[in-house]
Amino acid sequence: MQNAQERAAILKNVPEADADAQLLQMTDGGKTIGWVAIDIRSSVVRMLAMELEGNLVAQALPAQNIFLADFLMRAAASYGANHGAYRITSHIPPLEPLLRPLGFTGEDGWVATDLIHIVHITQK
Repeated sequence: MQNAQERAAILKNVPEADADAQLLQMTDGGKTIGWVAIDIRSSVVRMLAMELEGNLVAQALPAQNIFLADFLMRAAASYGANHGAYRITSHIPPLEPLLRPLGFTGEDGWVATDLIHIVHITQK
């Protein structure tokens, strides 16, 4: 995923993504190994979709992908904190087992927590 056209094509296939949605990607040696589609609504960063190693997260995560999913969630949280958000939500039900031990609560796979549980901002 190298250009804006490719990112726009991916976001077009994310049902909740609108014109303000962003795609945060994780790369290794120039190769994309994962991404998370996010947006910010009412000071809440929302994780809308995630792909790991070429597969959309649509079912339980294999053990080798838990680290990648955690990393992308933390990237989304950091992005949100830097853009005025105070909460993070996941609209990706298979992430719920990973997120609950981190303080996320909710129902039916849609879980949320305050960013302070994920991102710690220190004062100068």
